[in-house]
Amino acid sequence: MAAEVMDFQRQFAMAYGGPAIEARFKSVFEDFIVEEELGFSPSGEGEHLYLYIEKKDQNTGFLQQRLADYFSIPVKSVSYCGLKDRHAVTRQWFGVHLPGKLNDQVAALNDDTTQVLSSARHNRKLRIGAHRHNRFIIRLRDVTGDRAIVEGQLQRIAREGVPNYFGAQRFGRERANLQTACDLFAGRKLKKKLRSLAISSARSYLYNCVLDERVRQGSWASWQPGDVVSLAGSNSFFIPELMDEVLEERLLTHDVHLSAPLWGRGKLPSSDLTAELERVVVDQYPALTEGLEAIGLDQQRRAMRMSAQQLSWQFEGDDLVVQFNLASGCYATSLLRELVVADKPL
Repeated sequence: MAAEVMDFQRQFAMAYGGPAIEARFKSVFEDFIVEEELGFSPSGEGEHLYLYIEKKDQNTGFLQQRLADYFSIPVKSVSYCGLKDRHAVTRQWFGVHLPGKLNDQVAALNDDTTQVLSSARHNRKLRIGAHRHNRFIIRLRDVTGDRAIVEGQLQRIAREGVPNYFGAQRFGRERANLQTACDLFAGRKLKKKLRSLAISSARSYLYNCVLDERVRQGSWASWQPGDVVSLAGSNSFFIPELMDEVLEERLLTHDVHLSAPLWGRGKLPSSDLTAELERVVVDQYPALTEGLEAIGLDQQRRAMRMSAQQLSWQFEGDDLVVQFNLASGCYATSLLRELVVADKPL
C-alpha cells in the first residue's frame, strides 16, 4: 500500500548567517579523511578480532561483506562502530567474531582500496557507537568568497558549536526515504534493512524540524522554560526547574546541551514553551508521528548542539583545510553547511 505523497522539503535554518565561501568538495578521496578513535585498547585476547582498516572507494557494508567472505563466516558476525562514506579515506574499526578460530592472518586483505593498519583480539563484541569520536580532516579546494567572514564563523563554532542536524544523507536522494517511511506506516512491507532506514529517517526528520524552529528563534543553545537538558556524551537527560549559575556555566562549557525529541510513544518530557513548540512542529507530520508511535518506539532525546572539539583550520593557497573531532552520531556536513556552498551536495 502506498501512502499519500507528502512534502518533506523544509529547508533547515543556519546559525551563523549562511555560507560566506564557495569551494570544490571531495575532488579526490583524500579531501575527506575520517578516523575513528576507539577510546580504549583491545585486551589482546578473546573471541573477537578487532581490525583497524583504512579504506577508500567502498562503503562500510561492502567491506563488512568482504571480511565475512574472507573469514568464511556470516556477515552478521562482522560488526563495526559506524557507517562511513564511500567517497573518502576512512580509518575505522571492525570486529570479527572468531570463536575457536586462530586464523588472525589478514595481510591478504590489503590492496589498493584496503589496508589493515592494526589488529588485536578482544573479549567483547564491537558495537555501533562504541568509539569515542571521529576525527575529520577536510580539504575544500579553490575557495572563493570572504575569508574573513568564514574565519569568524569558525571561531564562533569553536566556542559555541553548531546545530546538531542529522545530515542530508540520512534522508536519501531528494529525501525519498521519508516517503518510504510513509508507505511503511501505511502498511507496505519492507525488507529489514530498508525498514530500519525508513524509520530512522522519519525520526531524524522530525527532530531536525524541531531544531530548525529553535534555530530560527535563536534558542537552540539558550535555555527556555520547559527545556530538557542532556548530558554531553550520554543518553541521559534531566529537567531543570530554572536556570541557575551552575547550569549556565555547564551550558557554556558544553558539559550539557539542550535537547529535542526523537519521536515515539509516550509523553514529552519537556513542558511549558518547549513542549508547546515541539508539539506544534511535529503535528505538521501526523503520518510520521503516528507511524513511529504505532511501531512501538519510545520518546528519546538528542542534543541540539554539536561540539567541534580540537577545531583548527588553515588556508593553503586557494584551499581551506579544516580539522575537528565529533562525537559518534554527529555529521561533519552539518558543520560544513554553515561555511560553504560546495559543488557537490553536503
